[in-house]
Amino acid sequence: MASISSALNSRCSRASPGEATPGLAQILIQSDLSLDLSLALGWAWDGYDRRGEVDALDNCLAFITRRQQQLLLDQGHSHDVVVAVLEEQGNDPVRALRAVVALEQWIAKANWSVTLQAYARCARITRDQPEGFEFEEKRAKEASTRALFEALTRAEGAARDLGSVDDFLTAFVPMIPAIDRFFEQV
Repeated sequence: MASISSALNSRCSRASPGEATPGLAQILIQSDLSLDLSLALGWAWDGYDRRGEVDALDNCLAFITRRQQQLLLDQGHSHDVVVAVLEEQGNDPVRALRAVVALEQWIAKANWSVTLQAYARCARITRDQPEGFEFEEKRAKEASTRALFEALTRAEGAARDLGSVDDFLTAFVPMIPAIDRFFEQV
């Protein structure tokens, strides 16, 4: 926390009179300091009397996320990418920026439409399902179902950094043939 405090003091003290001070997200990004703002705001909240509004922390995080969204859009990042990333991991501005950059790089690849289609197929059939289903191998009659489960198991076992779009998609891409076979045969 000392490095974050130092970065905030340094950035804000350099602002000229009349110049807008940089926002928290911008300071964290410029300093390359990864910080989960949900946790940090919770820590800050613990130090104060809690007579404030119940949703004060959520409102504060939403405000910071909106500022971060505008910062990323002003830097020229794609609106759809920024919104998608911030929806999933807007709590950490540095990780969110890395995810935006990585996702834009993946989207620029020639085979992106194949990757997106495979992911979307899986997302559509599970969107309305509650989480927590366990795969029951004995009930899997089709070879394509078992092959998809094996591909998923390998992908889940791949080493990944928290929030890394690149690591996630690198683990996901090898599943695409099994996903396609599953949807063609089941």
